[in-house]
Amino acid sequence: MGSAVIGTIRELSGTLGVGIMGSLQAGAYTTGLTDALRGSHLPQDILGASKESVMAAESISGSLPGTLRRLLDDSVASATMTLT
Repeated sequence: MGSAVIGTIRELSGTLGVGIMGSLQAGAYTTGLTDALRGSHLPQDILGASKESVMAAESISGSLPGTLRRLLDDSVASATMTLT
C-alpha cells in the first residue's frame, strides 16, 4: 500500500512540475516577445496571435513582407532565448 501511495505522489508531482514549468515558459515567451516588439508598429492582431505560441508566430511570419518577417523572426528568436 505504501509503495502505491509513493508512486501516485511521484506521478502527481511530475505532472504538476511539467504544468508549472510550461506555464512559466509560456509567460516568459509572451513577455519576451512583447518587449522585443515594443514600438515596432506591428499590427495588434499579428502581435496578439504571435503571442499565442512560437508555432503561431512562425506561421504568421511566413505571410509577412521581408522587413516585418525578419522583425518577427528575430523577436521570436530573442523571446525563446529567454526561456533557457
